[in-house]
Amino acid sequence: MKRPFSSLCATLILATSVSGAALAQSVEPGLWRYATSFDIAGLPNLNEQLEMMKKQMASLPPEMQKMMQDQMQAMGVNFKDMSAQVCMTPEEASMDHFENGYSDEDCTFNNIQKTNKVWRGDVKCTGEGLNGSGTFMMTFHSKKHFTSEFDLDQTSEGPANIKLDATFVSSDCGSVPTTASILNR
Repeated sequence: MKRPFSSLCATLILATSVSGAALAQSVEPGLWRYATSFDIAGLPNLNEQLEMMKKQMASLPPEMQKMMQDQMQAMGVNFKDMSAQVCMTPEEASMDHFENGYSDEDCTFNNIQKTNKVWRGDVKCTGEGLNGSGTFMMTFHSKKHFTSEFDLDQTSEGPANIKLDATFVSSDCGSVPTTASILNR
């Protein structure tokens, strides 16, 4: 059985959060905005789905729109652009164990090459929602901005390209969930 798409997104967010946090001098703990784009074989075009969802939402009564937006905001999701807000704790931001063989819930990272601003390597994922191998690259633009890109050849579905643009928002997370708590949902 395939893992729900939201769980797949959470796994990818955690993988990029942890790997971004691993260069402790390059990231700030606190509230981050993650803008993610997916081009994954076997999944519908997410941009088209977003536009369709926006149109459907616009046709709802205002109180229903507000209720749905509030529910999405409680999960850290901005409905207007489907970005996510995630709280990176000081512990997550100071992780320095992102080395060859590092594994999160579903993915293992190897052949990691690090420079001051760019990390790259191989990734192998064996989860139900994402199963395949490929490469990743992370670019640290500043202490408050990093990008990452994963190119995977999925075992059964075909190619997947996942991009993340992470921007620091604030040192105060408010009620936004941490990356670890997203996976525990």
